[in-house]
Amino acid sequence: MPGGMKDDHSTNFNGPVTINNGAEPQRMDPARPAKSYGKGKEYEEQRDYPKAIACYEQALQEQEEATGPMSEDLARVHNTLGIAYGEYAARYDDAIEQCNGALTSYKAKGELETNLGVAMVNNNLGVVYDAQGEYGQALEWHKKALAVKEKALGKEHPDTAASNNNNIANVYYDQGEYGQAERYYNKALAIYLKAFGEDHPYVETVRGNLALLDAARGASAPG
Repeated sequence: MPGGMKDDHSTNFNGPVTINNGAEPQRMDPARPAKSYGKGKEYEEQRDYPKAIACYEQALQEQEEATGPMSEDLARVHNTLGIAYGEYAARYDDAIEQCNGALTSYKAKGELETNLGVAMVNNNLGVVYDAQGEYGQALEWHKKALAVKEKALGKEHPDTAASNNNNIANVYYDQGEYGQAERYYNKALAIYLKAFGEDHPYVETVRGNLALLDAARGASAPG
């Protein structure tokens, strides 16, 4: 199953491996970040997560004062704070609230169907719900993220659509819906093979996920 909320490269110990920009939360830093935002990143790098969260909370207030309540930069701070709540404090309700705040700011900018910031937040909501075992909600948000990315960048864009296919497959894996998981892993694999060829790390990752899937099927088979 996908691991906890991450903002770096990771592998999962008990299920499919996470591809960067897939089942991990996705982040975009503000173009004009508040001072406390930079401090928050420093504390995050030092793994001092309570201080990082406190700085991001302060940055949210500073950002709103600087750029207004409906700016894209504010949306990005909401998103980062949501990641921190979910990843470092398991405050999932707060994480969802921040993601919804980000979506509210993005909606004010329009172009929701092709805005990669919206796809980013949709993805992160999927990660939060998956972490809580709310798989139906997780799938809904991951599929929304995939739809935005496919419309914005094309169905075979390797940096977005394939990783979200892998992400959706991870949720199906968690539910034991191995046929659906295999379908989405194979979609991801086909995109990566076409883009990068056989010897790329992402291809290896998805093949590893398919191997884990086969093992899970064997373990769950009767007899």
